Amino acid sequence: MKKSEYSEIGVIVKPHGLKGDLVIKVDAGIETLFADFKAVFVEMGGAYIPHVIESHAPLNKGKVKAKFAGIQSAAEAELMRGKAVFQLSSQLNLDRQLNLEGFIIMDQHKGEIGEILAVIDSTAQTLLEVEYKGEEIYVPLVDQFVVEVDTKNKILKMDLPEGILDL
Repeated sequence: MKKSEYSEIGVIVKPHGLKGDLVIKVDAGIETLFADFKAVFVEMGGAYIPHVIESHAPLNKGKVKAKFAGIQSAAEAELMRGKAVFQLSSQLNLDRQLNLEGFIIMDQHKGEIGEILAVIDSTAQTLLEVEYKGEEIYVPLVDQFVVEVDTKNKILKMDLPEGILDL
C-alpha cells in the first residue's frame, strides 16, 4: 500500500509495566475509536508493519494503553518507543471520528485551499464548508478525495477533481 493510504493517529510514548504493554499518545478523537481497531500499523524502516491489538484501555486524556500481539516484555516494548502509529485512512470515518473544523485543506494540485469552517452532514453527502478566495464554498468529503490526514498539523490533504472548486 502507498503512504497516502495511511493516517497517523498517534505515537508510542513508552512501555507500561513489565509484560509488553505500551502507552500510546493518540490524536484528538482517536482514543474513543481504539475499541474499533483490530490492528494498527507502526512505521519501521520505511514500512508500515501491522500489529494486532490484543487488549487496550483508556488512560488519562489523549492516551491509551495497548497490548500488541508478539510483544511480551518491557524490553521488546522499549524498542517501540517514539514510533508513529498509523491506521488505514479507509478505516477512519473522518467526518464522524475527527473534528475537522479548523483543519486546512491542501489540494495536491492547487496547494492550500482554505480552512474548514464547518462539517455539514445533514445532506446525503457530508460537505466541508471552506473559506476559499474570500468566499464560502462546499467540498464533498469523499474517501477517494482524501490523500492524507495530518492531525498533528491539522491538515487534510486531498486530491480534488478539476473544476470542483468552481461550482
